[in-house]
Formats: sequence, C-alpha cells, structure tokens
Amino acid sequence: MCGITAYVGNMQAKNIVLSSLKNLEYRGYDSAGIAYFQQDELSVIKSVGQIKFLEEKIQSKTVDTNIAMGHTRWATHGAANEVNAHPHFSQNKNVCVIHNGIIENAENLKNLLHNKKLYSQTDTEVFANVLEQKLQNNFLEENVLKCLNELTKEIKGSYAFGIMINGICDKIFFAKQKSPLVLGIGKNFNMFCSDQNAMIDGTQKILFLSDGDYGFIEKNSFKIFSQGKEIKRKCFAFDNKKMCINKNGNTTFMEKEIKEGSLAVFSTMKYLCEKNFNELIEEIKKAKNIFVIGCGTALNAGEIFRFILERDIKLFASLDFASEFRYKKPNLNKNCLCIFISQSGETADTLASASLAKRRGAKCIAITNVLDSKITKICSHILPTCAGVEVSVASTKAYMAQLTTLYYLVLL
Repeated sequence: MCGITAYVGNMQAKNIVLSSLKNLEYRGYDSAGIAYFQQDELSVIKSVGQIKFLEEKIQSKTVDTNIAMGHTRWATHGAANEVNAHPHFSQNKNVCVIHNGIIENAENLKNLLHNKKLYSQTDTEVFANVLEQKLQNNFLEENVLKCLNELTKEIKGSYAFGIMINGICDKIFFAKQKSPLVLGIGKNFNMFCSDQNAMIDGTQKILFLSDGDYGFIEKNSFKIFSQGKEIKRKCFAFDNKKMCINKNGNTTFMEKEIKEGSLAVFSTMKYLCEKNFNELIEEIKKAKNIFVIGCGTALNAGEIFRFILERDIKLFASLDFASEFRYKKPNLNKNCLCIFISQSGETADTLASASLAKRRGAKCIAITNVLDSKITKICSHILPTCAGVEVSVASTKAYMAQLTTLYYLVLL
C-alpha cells in the first residue's frame, strides 16, 4: 500500500504536496518523493525513510512551483532504497510516474520495450517506459489521453497513477483501477489523493473516481474519461474540519489513537443501537455456512468473533485470510454468509474475495471504518466502525471498534 497526491494551483505546490504526504504516511513510510515543474523543467527529488527526510532534502534546494505530485512508498517490488523510490522517470525522462498498486503483468510488458534500460526493480518504471514508447514523441494532451485509454486495457492488476509529461507543464494526468483515488476541487486549484484525509484546507468538493477512469487536472478545471469518452462524476461537498489530522498534543499518532479507543467504542455502540438489524439477523439465522474474511488486524478481530460465535450461540464459522480465500475455491452459494472486515474498505485481497462471494450469490456483510470505500459498493449490508481517522500503522481504536461491532452481532 502506497500513497499518492498531486496538486495544480496558485499556491506553493511543494508545501501542499509535503503536507498531503504527511497525512498519507500511514500508507507507506519506507521512502518518499516529489516531482515538479520549475521553469518548464521536470525534476524529481527522492529520499529513503520517513517524509521528514524528504522535506529536509527539498528545503536544501530552491524549489518554486505551483504544480507537483508526491508519493510515499510501502515497497512491493524491489528493496526500500532511493532507486526504487517514486516518482519514476522513463528512460528519456519524458514521462514521470507515481503509482499505488501492483501491475501483475509487468514482466510481460517488459517484452514490449525496445532497447529500454530499466534502473529500478519496480513495476512502475516499466509502466513509465511503456507509456513513453507508446507516445512516440508526440507529447500532446490528446495523444497522452489516447495512449492512457489503450494502456488501461492492457495493464493487469491495480493502479492509481499520477503522471507528468515533459512539455505539458500545466497538467497532471491520472488513471485508476482497483486502487483508491479521490479528486479535490477548490478555488484556483485541483488535486488528487489516495485518501480524502489528505485533502488540503480550501478543498470545497471531492469526487471519487471509478475503476477505468483516466484524465487530468489543471488549475481551474479537470477532465475525466472512460473507454475513450469524456464523462461526468458526482461531486460531494467536503468538510475538511471533519478530516483534520493532528496529534492533539500527543507525541505520536499511536498514543493519540489509544486514548481515543473508548470514544471509538462508544460511537460505534451508539450507531448500532440506533439502527434496526432485523433483516441482517434473519440472514445470519438462515445461513448454512458462515465465512469470516480479513487481513492482519481485521483477521485477528475475526478470530475472536469466530470463538464467541461458536461458544455463545453454537454457530460455527470458517476464518480465512483474504489473500488465500479465493484460491482455496470456497463452496459459495446463496446459503452462505460472508463477513468481510477491513478498516479502510480498500484492502485489495478483501475486495477481491468480496467480489467473488457476490458473484457466487453469497450474502455479504462489510465491517469497515470508511463508509464511502469500495467494499461498501460490493456488500449488501454495511456495519460501520465509528473510529474516525486512524493514522498509526498499529491499529488500536479501529480494532476496538471492530470488536465492538462483532460482539454486537453475537448479542443480536
């Protein structure tokens, strides 16, 4: 999981991108980087480790720009070093890319490259070179969009791309498939981020991109395309006060979030007690087989749920790693109930498992902390954990809220 952000506007873009990256650091903290135009020249600065090291590196240089994009990395392809850090240039430095996701057919795409030297071990650099080759030295906006449309059909896997093209100094391009990407709209600026929590003050509206979308942002406008046609997506009013991320006087986010655990439990219970779950209760009673699916901390919460489910109401449930669930070829049908637990609602393996269960006709419940996440679009029943924003990688209050919801299901 990585975080990406991009900004085009009137303000100092390096400061905007750095601020936004700090709110995305929970998505990746082994390296970070920024790309920007300055006097029509495309430049990149990268560093290993936390974003503060990138900030120190940038402060040592003269960076004056109103267009930039940034990335914070959690390594999937290649070691955590500066060579593998994003952004990545294509060989001739005409294309610069940041990327959240995994290109599953990167090795096959390498075979399309002619005499291109790759410097990193990343799938992202492969994409940058494939795009540069496809552009054929035609770096006009219309050709970039045409090539992105073609590549969205050729790439297998997941991605949220931010792309800067040498010679197009007023736009940042994007493309999305299976990885989250949100547009932020403000007065005299537009931006996009992996998470709406990284939007800056002054953001008035947000827009959630759909799989297959691509396009660009510039200072006073943006365009979205899908399958070669320009389209419109619904915008939502944005209240950045609700998304404010700070430590509130604590030394770390982890310390802050541990202290917020009791509020997370109370808020979750308050929500649950105000709702009617008669339909959900019937679904649980009718289920012949129950599957509990998650990753990491969410799976640990599921383990406790499975125990109390069997102990207290004599119902047996299967507990599965989301990363393995699809491959064990589960016997799913309309008599099965699948409970998917995901703090972000964007965990790739959990989403893939939920999609499989839905296709097979199983009843699907999502327990998530993010009501507008992708998993809520897949599952028919949504049980939110009202923990608020959780930045610390070590999940504390979100885990407590998950347990609260799962215990509540047993009590029903």
